[in-house]
Amino acid sequence: VWFVLGNLNTVEKYDVSTDSWHYVAPMPTGRRTMVVGTIGGKAQLIGGEKMPETGASWSANEEYDPKTNQWRILQPMVTPRHGAAGGTIGNRVIVVGGGPTGGRAFSKVTEIFDYGEKE
Repeated sequence: VWFVLGNLNTVEKYDVSTDSWHYVAPMPTGRRTMVVGTIGGKAQLIGGEKMPETGASWSANEEYDPKTNQWRILQPMVTPRHGAAGGTIGNRVIVVGGGPTGGRAFSKVTEIFDYGEKE
């Protein structure tokens, strides 16, 4: 179980066997309202909103590997967005909609990231 909070770069992992939470490596970019998916035991975090006072969105695409406790920065989205809908199908994360700035206009853009071809 993973817990990713908004506006922070901290990530916590819940250990079922010990019934306890532990901090793991921090995200490269602290943000909120991002799309989160898991593929092959790794977590993908895409987009999101910067601190609320800026109202700007991230295009960041980052992957966390719990086996190595390390983050990897991947190809960013073409359209920075926060509050998008997302889902995983096979090795792909699909990001739909979202907005370029906090609480304002929304995008009709859909982007698909194929993690089977990232190596």
